[in-house]
Amino acid sequence: MNLHPLPNLRIHRALGLVLPSLLTLAALPAGATTPAATAVSYQARAYCLETGAELYSEHHRERWRGDRLVGASVEYRKPGGEVFATKHLSYEAGVITPSFEMEDHRSGYREGAEVDGGEVLLFAQKPAKTVAEKERVELPATAVIDAGFAYFVTRHWDRLAAGETVPLDFAVPARQRFVAFRALKTDGGAYQDRPALRVRMEPGNPVFRLLVDPIDLIFDRETRRLLVFEGLSNIEDDDGDSLDVRIVFDYSRAAPPDLATALGR
Repeated sequence: MNLHPLPNLRIHRALGLVLPSLLTLAALPAGATTPAATAVSYQARAYCLETGAELYSEHHRERWRGDRLVGASVEYRKPGGEVFATKHLSYEAGVITPSFEMEDHRSGYREGAEVDGGEVLLFAQKPAKTVAEKERVELPATAVIDAGFAYFVTRHWDRLAAGETVPLDFAVPARQRFVAFRALKTDGGAYQDRPALRVRMEPGNPVFRLLVDPIDLIFDRETRRLLVFEGLSNIEDDDGDSLDVRIVFDYSRAAPPDLATALGR
């Protein structure tokens, strides 16, 4: 999920919903030195929920300045290593409402969001189209954009862990609007012997909840990093069909900042 980045957060084609990977940069006092930027890389692998076969992998690269997350990029690769889609994110507008652009190089589909103050330009360019559909809309108070959902969970960690249902408005670039969702804790304890918090994201509308499968996520209770995403992917197969996936994140090759400290305020 950039779920991850949510990842990143994923789509349900029936509704045109995309979930598809943050902090507002703090103003530095006069004379202060900007911390050096550092990069953190990690991977995730997406498996078919039905067969367990590996479908693709995600290669994440985060850019941090001190304890501030300032940008990220994601490469989506086929099992053989070929890059077939990319995503770039800027977190200057906030940890939960990043600007982003994602492109599927197989079909030419492109979508994204450009946050500007209290507004956001949502856009999507469908295959074989030369012009993107776009709309500038007001940024809701409970707005979440793309991979910002993982950090929305971090921001509301205590409320979710206590069993509270937390509403949000999720950006849908394909429809150029925000759609009401909600996040809530689900049953289940540890994950691979690690203390875990399990969170479900589902439509806020009870009728839509009958039609749309939820997205289930598992977070590490200590680092608050996303460990597992289960649900409909924002990535389609080569034929343009949606994929139900289980995405497992691997941080073993990196030492990413502890989100409980860096993003939990």
